[in-house]
Amino acid sequence: MGLRILVRIGSVLIAIWIATACGSGESAADMPGDPIRIGLISQEEELIAFPEISIAAETAVSYVNAELSGVEGTPIAVDVCTVGDTPESVIACAQEFANDDGVRIVLMGTVNAAAGNDTLVGVGKPVLTLVSDMRDITTPGVWAFDPGSPVLAAGLLEFSANELGATTFGLLGADDPSTAEVLVPLLDALAEPLGLTRAGDPITVPLEGDPAGPVKLAADNAADVLLAVVDASQCVPIADAADSLGLSIPKIAADTCMTSEVISSGSLDGWYGISVCEAPIAPDRRTDGTFSHIVRTYGDGDPRLDSSFGCWAVANVIVAAEVLAEAGGAGATNDSIAQALDAYSSDSLPAYPPVSCPGPAPFLGACLRTATIVRVEGNEAVPEALVPVDLTRLGLATED
Repeated sequence: MGLRILVRIGSVLIAIWIATACGSGESAADMPGDPIRIGLISQEEELIAFPEISIAAETAVSYVNAELSGVEGTPIAVDVCTVGDTPESVIACAQEFANDDGVRIVLMGTVNAAAGNDTLVGVGKPVLTLVSDMRDITTPGVWAFDPGSPVLAAGLLEFSANELGATTFGLLGADDPSTAEVLVPLLDALAEPLGLTRAGDPITVPLEGDPAGPVKLAADNAADVLLAVVDASQCVPIADAADSLGLSIPKIAADTCMTSEVISSGSLDGWYGISVCEAPIAPDRRTDGTFSHIVRTYGDGDPRLDSSFGCWAVANVIVAAEVLAEAGGAGATNDSIAQALDAYSSDSLPAYPPVSCPGPAPFLGACLRTATIVRVEGNEAVPEALVPVDLTRLGLATED
């Protein structure tokens, strides 16, 4: 779940990345009554796709119905509407759910969340969203149990400065216009209050080809720490190149690299990584065994679920179920659901840091304000630190 958001820092408007049709997933329903339906808009149709979101959501539905008795004895079900990478496809799914009174709450799993959120908020339907735009954490009627770019980027930099003692950082980014136009301004702006400066120009790494050259250029910048914010397919080749070059400074990978496939390769041994949650961590090293139990028992042990997107979907289905129960179960209304979300807090979501709503003004929808840092040992990730982030001190402003 790479660093992703639209923010304004000073006069700079920045938007960061992720990418993204309609179907229905069914839950186990031996309980009486029609299920309470949760909508899910999931990004699955383009080159950058996250099928683990819908898989994890349906896995969580099975868990909630089997072990938590659904919502006060009524089963839940998830209706999945998959989208491409255009706002129009997201708006179409959002409109479908907006017109369906049987869908009580919507999970928004796409980079173009803001377009769909506007449609749903317009009819008063509560939304739990990934953060892809500042409006996602400042718009009434939208709640984010996802840190988004500001928290992930700030957590990464605060860990570098406060725990690793770095004063300079080097940057390896994907060979994409967003690196220069989006990522670099964001990191530079967040680093300055921490006494961190970027060493040399940011180095981009082509999606194909040998990354040894770019990694060597980054090493020549002689930074205290190297940050790698790249596509998941680049993580192992970059780590192998850094190892071949004997690059000994601390290295931190974005959460795109924190998947079971990448970590189990062993190439990132000795690296740090940033994540939304504990999902990348080896199951026996997580805070508790609930997430591992859910994945193993109801998700057939699918390794794709051991990722930021996987745990986001699991956590948000559980949040939706708990909120629906508090809001009146099958009799919940838009208003009662919104009231329950405004007062929601939990320190027991599987693999998740503590969450609490509302966030600080004007970021009232920011219910997750902590970044999870992991350390890779061999072919496993272990917990390293939780970094709380004060959004009010980041110099971020909402979009005009």
